[in-house]
Amino acid sequence: MFFRTNRFRMKCVMPELPEVENVRRLLSENLHQHVFRSVEINRLDVIKSSRPAPRDRPLRMLVDGCLSGFHRHGKRLALEVDDGRALEFSLGMSGQLMIEPLDSKEAPDHAHLIWTLEHRSTGRSRRLIWRDPRRFGGVWAWPMIQSMIDQKWSLIGTDALEMECEPFKSALKKTRRSIKTTLLDQNLISGIGNIYADEALHRARIRPRRMASRLRHLEIELLHRAIQEILMEAIEAGGSTIQTFKDPRGGEGRYQGAHAVYGRSGQPCRTCSSVIRSMTLNGRTTSWCSICQK
Repeated sequence: MFFRTNRFRMKCVMPELPEVENVRRLLSENLHQHVFRSVEINRLDVIKSSRPAPRDRPLRMLVDGCLSGFHRHGKRLALEVDDGRALEFSLGMSGQLMIEPLDSKEAPDHAHLIWTLEHRSTGRSRRLIWRDPRRFGGVWAWPMIQSMIDQKWSLIGTDALEMECEPFKSALKKTRRSIKTTLLDQNLISGIGNIYADEALHRARIRPRRMASRLRHLEIELLHRAIQEILMEAIEAGGSTIQTFKDPRGGEGRYQGAHAVYGRSGQPCRTCSSVIRSMTLNGRTTSWCSICQK
């Protein structure tokens, strides 16, 4: 995806399933059983309330609730408190949830929402900050977590880590689009973006422009396995930090060092040493190896 300004065209990389899963895991490890004591709203338009609510405190933004659930579906993230209220987050291009000590001197730039939390048992306090310099992400306030699931998450594609092979085959056989374009369709499979689509296709030895419906059953099985393997490998490596992604503790992902083709146009293939090629496919930069992916 590209972000256009009057003077230049800048490549923008959106966090995908592995990056969001790492955010979810770190929030769960550090904030479970914390109570939201207060919230400071510095920019109201980042809150996309799911129903009409007072503009000053939409659904109270989880204040007085104790964190009990940390959920992810594809690239979407949600925090749930014990009374059922939930906040849904889309990281967009630059969205970040940050955990900081309560005594931190100053909030970072573009800190749109700042919560003060206190652990239910120990009384330890800390801050949770939502910042989003480009504001392509957002926060949705839901009165009940089940409402979010029924009205939103159930309508998008199956999470890529939960997609079973046979439904995957059936879905691919019904489309006449390229396999790369099909993998990016969040209504079909939720969580795969440009990075991991390129990487999975390379591991499965499938050229990105191949028509999805013409893939053989064995090729689809290999691709399904490659998707699962690469997503899990990326999760264990903390995701990929290409430009701005950082986890809630400020750490960067490490999986970019293992990329076989993404972002490596003109460099030698790590499998066969031929030159990695790139093209624009349906508006998305796509990298592949013409030898490995015949």
